[in-house]
Amino acid sequence: QVIPVIRKYAPDAVILVGTPDFCTSLSEAVADPLDYPNVMYTYHYYAGISDCKYAIEEISNGLEQGLPVLISEWGLDGHEIEDHHMEETRDFLDFLHRKQIGWVNWSLSNKDEGYSLIRPDSGRLHGWEEYELTDTGRFVLQYLSKEVNL
Repeated sequence: QVIPVIRKYAPDAVILVGTPDFCTSLSEAVADPLDYPNVMYTYHYYAGISDCKYAIEEISNGLEQGLPVLISEWGLDGHEIEDHHMEETRDFLDFLHRKQIGWVNWSLSNKDEGYSLIRPDSGRLHGWEEYELTDTGRFVLQYLSKEVNL
């Protein structure tokens, strides 16, 4: 019902469509894709909560069936970060890079929570120094720096 309204005002806009189970299942979209142009299906991944192997299989299956996919959220909990979570996240991001799938990390904020990229004691809105980043923030910065140099 919403897509025709969006199309009325933005006929060529890319529309992000959420998927079941907090955007961790593409099965319904594979079985019954929407018949609209410029639609992408969203997927979410959180290290330590999501199963990396399952996520890669689920996204691969969606891609094989022709679904355009965007990772509209992924996160690494800096309060409970473990080496294997970092490894899985690297594997997940490397997979996305190989498949040329765009992603958005959660969360560019200084909120005192594990997923935040900025330390809670930083009051700046931009121009952060590396010491103002959380462990998660440094991980994302290092990963992006690696991607730029690939």
